[in-house]
Amino acid sequence: MKSEPGKITRESEKTFDWSGASPEGVVCPACWGELRADVGALVCVGCRQRYPVVDGIPVLIVERAG
Repeated sequence: MKSEPGKITRESEKTFDWSGASPEGVVCPACWGELRADVGALVCVGCRQRYPVVDGIPVLIVERAG
């Protein structure tokens, strides 16, 4: 399906399901450790920071980690 510039397609409306994923190339902004998916969050295996996933988008901001 060819899309028109500026037009939102069904594919661009989808968000990635992070559950069970190990995001390749995405690292912890605090310690650069590997991130693993957990329920509703990505968790760093190094420093154990938990980054929330909101509407399918990980919020990788150290100040918002828990």
